Amino acid sequence: MPDLVRAVKQLRKRLGESQQVFATRLGLSIRAVANYEKDRLPDGRALAAMHIAARDAGYSELAETFWTALHAKLGIDESAGAAIADAATDAKLAAAKVIALEKELAGVGVQISPRATELLKSIKEHLGVSETASNRVNPYALLHGERKGSK
Repeated sequence: MPDLVRAVKQLRKRLGESQQVFATRLGLSIRAVANYEKDRLPDGRALAAMHIAARDAGYSELAETFWTALHAKLGIDESAGAAIADAATDAKLAAAKVIALEKELAGVGVQISPRATELLKSIKEHLGVSETASNRVNPYALLHGERKGSK
C-alpha cells in the first residue's frame, strides 16, 4: 500500500495540481484525495480514474500501478485482463482484414453477396465506420485505435 499512496501523491504533483483541482478532475472529494495520499486505499472508481489520468498524461509507470491495484481490488487475475486485451486485438485484426479484403475485391470488380455485404456493414457499424468513410479506412490505423477514416 505505501507504493500506492506514493503513486497518488506523485500523480497529482506531476500533473501540477492542488488537491482540490485533482479531486475535481477525478470526481472525488478533497478529503478522499487527502486520505488516499495519507494511508487509505482508493476505491475501484478512484483507481480507474487515476489510471486513466496517468495514462492520458503519459505516466505509464503510474498508470500501471493504478491498473494493478484496480485488478487486485476487483479480484481480477492479470491473465484474465491479458486475455481480454488479446481478444480485442484479435477482433480489430479480423475487422481490418475484412475491410482490406472488401477493398481488394471491389478493386478487381468482384461482386460481394448480399449476405456478405450485410456482415461487412455490421462490422463497420460496430467499429464506428460509416459507409462513406469505409473507403478511407486504413486497416493499420484501425489496429492502433483509430476508428474513423485515416487522414
